Amino acid sequence: MTFQGLKSVLGALCSLRGSRPGVYEAAKKVKSLLAQGDKETAGAELLAALERWPGHSSLEDIKHFLGQRRLQDSLAELHHLEDQALKAHVRTARAFADTDNHEQAAAFVTEALKRFPDCPELHLTLGEIHLRRYLADKIPEDGRRAATCLEQTLHLDRRNPLPLKYLAGLHARIGCFRQATEDLALLDTRQADEAERRYIGELREYCSKRADAEPECDLEPGLTRVWDKGDFFMDCRDWAVPPAPAFGRADVTSILAPIVLLEATARNCVELPGVTAVVIQNEVRSEVVTADGGDVDVTALQNVTRELVAAADDACWRMELGQVRGCDLKTSVGRLALHVFADTWVGLLFADGVSATQVRTVTQQFLDRVAEQIGESHESNS
Repeated sequence: MTFQGLKSVLGALCSLRGSRPGVYEAAKKVKSLLAQGDKETAGAELLAALERWPGHSSLEDIKHFLGQRRLQDSLAELHHLEDQALKAHVRTARAFADTDNHEQAAAFVTEALKRFPDCPELHLTLGEIHLRRYLADKIPEDGRRAATCLEQTLHLDRRNPLPLKYLAGLHARIGCFRQATEDLALLDTRQADEAERRYIGELREYCSKRADAEPECDLEPGLTRVWDKGDFFMDCRDWAVPPAPAFGRADVTSILAPIVLLEATARNCVELPGVTAVVIQNEVRSEVVTADGGDVDVTALQNVTRELVAAADDACWRMELGQVRGCDLKTSVGRLALHVFADTWVGLLFADGVSATQVRTVTQQFLDRVAEQIGESHESNS
């Protein structure tokens, strides 16, 4: 009985020893197929081996390895796609910034930042969008948002000198001279040319003197003071100004159009269809050019135009909408298309019954002729 039991145990051991080459051979075959790149056949062989030798460590190790490699491949693919998506969002944000649609550009970049909150390029682009509008219209909310975006960019990327440069210019313009002095002291000027380095040094010295002589001013009070005053506390010229939108329409409020030039253009434009008179004004002068045979109350036209500009400017200021650029509306003297330049404005008075399409077409012809006159003036001066 004892001998028979021992025989059974020896038989079982022999059977176990005989099975080992089979499972290891199967594992070796699966590894060989994987080395050859035949994942499909290797997977099928592994499943078949696990059915025969369930739970065997040599096979389970391979299964675990395959799962981890598949996971790593998927993660690498995901990271690659995320990187490509980030680059696409940055390119698109820049493309939006190169248009003159401030609201649409800001909305796109804001949404992009929800997905990529740690991207300094997106924060910088949004900061430039708001700063560009703030420098044009002095709307406090744009200044506020610009500062927030630029500070976040600086936090994420200390190597980029642009956000600090923009902040220094913003602080100097709104009278935060102590903060501007600190910004300028930290600004890396190694990549700047000699003229800019000299200007930064002079600006820093000026801001430092103003900071010592005046009460300290923070961002919020500075933005409010500029808005109430209607002008910046110092002129930094075009320094620390984001580039204009590459594909945006020209802002007529930035165009210097002298009254003499506008008068010459008006004399030609009163011949355009539907135009009965053109009024040209600035803060102190007012001139009217009328069409031949036109019955126009010149005094009333001058008064209405000046009152309209003042009222529109006041309304835009109260609603924080920025500068008045133009409008087309019916007045007590007739339909008037108004356009505001840097320090002058022009009103085109149209006859009764003129369609909106004709008003737009003729107004654009007038603006084109103004541009042509400016071009000819530049050629003559050069």
